[in-house]
Amino acid sequence: MAFNDKTFSVEATTAQSSSKTGCSGCTFVGELTMETMLVCVWLVSLIHTISGCSLSAPEGVTGHTRGSVLLPCFCTDGGTILRSARWFFFQSSSITLWSRRRVDDRYKDRALISDSPGNMSLRLSDLGLSDEGTYRCESDGQFKDITLTVKVCVFSDSGSIPITGFTGHSVVLPCACTDLQKKPEQIKWTADLGNQNTVIFPQGPTSGNDRYKHRVQLVDSVSPGNLSLRLSDLTLSDGGTYRCEADRHYRDITLTVKESVPKTTVTKNQPPTKTTTTTKPASSHENKTPTGKEEATEDPKINTLFVAIAVAAVVTLFTVCGAVFYCRVRGRKSTRVESRGPNEKRAKEQEEDPDSVTYSTVMHREKDKNTKSQNQTPAEDTTEYAAIKFHT
Repeated sequence: MAFNDKTFSVEATTAQSSSKTGCSGCTFVGELTMETMLVCVWLVSLIHTISGCSLSAPEGVTGHTRGSVLLPCFCTDGGTILRSARWFFFQSSSITLWSRRRVDDRYKDRALISDSPGNMSLRLSDLGLSDEGTYRCESDGQFKDITLTVKVCVFSDSGSIPITGFTGHSVVLPCACTDLQKKPEQIKWTADLGNQNTVIFPQGPTSGNDRYKHRVQLVDSVSPGNLSLRLSDLTLSDGGTYRCEADRHYRDITLTVKESVPKTTVTKNQPPTKTTTTTKPASSHENKTPTGKEEATEDPKINTLFVAIAVAAVVTLFTVCGAVFYCRVRGRKSTRVESRGPNEKRAKEQEEDPDSVTYSTVMHREKDKNTKSQNQTPAEDTTEYAAIKFHT
């Protein structure tokens, strides 16, 4: 074998081949040496390097504010070692987002590249509206463009909502995204009280207004899309228009604050109070305050309910009493009719049958045999009859 520069040849004697195989006139290729195998490997690597890898990537990807998204870009034949790899971002201008030498300040701690061979996919975190645009992955003279769309918080209705509150109490100003799991990039509550527009949430050291300090807070800390605000310790001056803003969208809430009705307690048999002054003692009629039943302001709905319950109770009581009285009277009449029936029947039978009277009793009276009289005849028995009436 001879190996000169970039050419090589393999020689084999036909005699040796013929002697081994027993075939005369046959020609065989001899065994390759180590140098020949290395040359073959070098040629295959050279061909692969010239052709490069074939990149693959989707045309579009969707993300959400405050979330993360993966921009996939990789070689179709996995395991290829990329000689160069870069990511660009196109919006108003072109930015070299990532390269092996540097990362743009805008994407520091937010951009992460895959470390797998032949894979240069990019993961972006903490997305904002400014991240929306076209991204390009480039390697070994090839590139793929990916369009990133960032979805934001959207309100179901942008119309104004009327809310009523009372002094000294709290009120909730409603505001929420259609998707409660979407966290807006920015949240801001402002109050328009007629003469100025004031940021009431979030409050910072530069807000310059302590009127709402420690009086406002978000209602729900679990759902990132719920932006409702609680305003406590209301005063009459808190009435006005409040605006909820998130990711280029807003909603207005009109708050009306009314005076709370004080609760009064009813006291009975309260003794009169006396007031005295240091200069002149007050007279008796001036010292005494009128006693009596204090009228407490009550809700008319509650009074109506009590009256209805009382009327129903009275009607029920009268109904029960009437039923009991009716049952008793009817029972007495039934008893009289039952007892009078047999007597009337007997009287009627007597009138119809006068022969029902018989004499059945006889009394015997015997004079004293020891009584003697001149004109007396011998003792005689005297019989008298008594009539006894029987009813049959």
